[in-house]
Amino acid sequence: MSYLMYLLACGGTDEARSPVAFRSTLRTPTAGVELFDNGETGRAGMYDVSCPFQTINGTVTGDYDMPGEGETVTDAGDTELGPETAAVVGADRVDLVESSRVEDRVMSIDVPGVVDARLVDGEVVAWVDQAGACSVVWTDSGRVVEADCGRGFDAIDEDQVVVVGASGTRILGVGGVEAEIPGAADLVVWDDLASVAYVAELGGHVVTAIEANGLVRWTTDVDGAITALDAAGDRAAATVAVSRGDVGALLWLDGASGLMLGEVETPAAPESLSISANGEALAVVLRDETHFYDLVLPR
Repeated sequence: MSYLMYLLACGGTDEARSPVAFRSTLRTPTAGVELFDNGETGRAGMYDVSCPFQTINGTVTGDYDMPGEGETVTDAGDTELGPETAAVVGADRVDLVESSRVEDRVMSIDVPGVVDARLVDGEVVAWVDQAGACSVVWTDSGRVVEADCGRGFDAIDEDQVVVVGASGTRILGVGGVEAEIPGAADLVVWDDLASVAYVAELGGHVVTAIEANGLVRWTTDVDGAITALDAAGDRAAATVAVSRGDVGALLWLDGASGLMLGEVETPAAPESLSISANGEALAVVLRDETHFYDLVLPR
């Protein structure tokens, strides 16, 4: 049974019964999938190019041949280049590729050792690892904050980031470490609307919500081994992908309380997730394809 038919059988198409409604499928392996704010378009890495796509029909609408190999799309948002800008991380470089016009507009930023990057108010904030010496770099201002190497990071705002790793979660500001929370973690995503970072360990069963001052707001046990996290757009909620043996599930947790808002069973656990800022579109990324859905979880 296909991924689509499984969701229709288990969740149905009635919005009162299922938090999602199928849109389309992008039938190709990807290296990073990010949706733009409108939920109608996005960008993905594919075979050393990065390609804009439409979520309504899964159609690739162009491509940009990246200058190196192995580039990954890591974030998307509005920058001075335009409203459909993607951050594409390559070897010692972050490319900003904007696709709202007929031809892509591109700006390249040299960032030696970059492994991940986010867009914050149009600025690139990069996580850098140079032979085990790690730091966060704000590329516009040139600010650098040294930190222990971690497993994942996200930007809170123009002054703070959150980094997770084997020793726990750290909130970093321009002056260094501002808060430390114990407990190993691999996944982290900052939710602007809920004002918390959702943190979890790959294969674990616990999601923790941490405020920018380091206060733990809530901790929730989930049914299944966690494979991916994202914030649910404008809903102030966490979206959690889990594996349950031969099947998977998508869960939604309230950002204020950690209480369950909804779930839908899936035939396999997603490898990653992307939800548009307006909360209307969901990308479920598998090994060889990506499925797009309307997110109809009540606001």
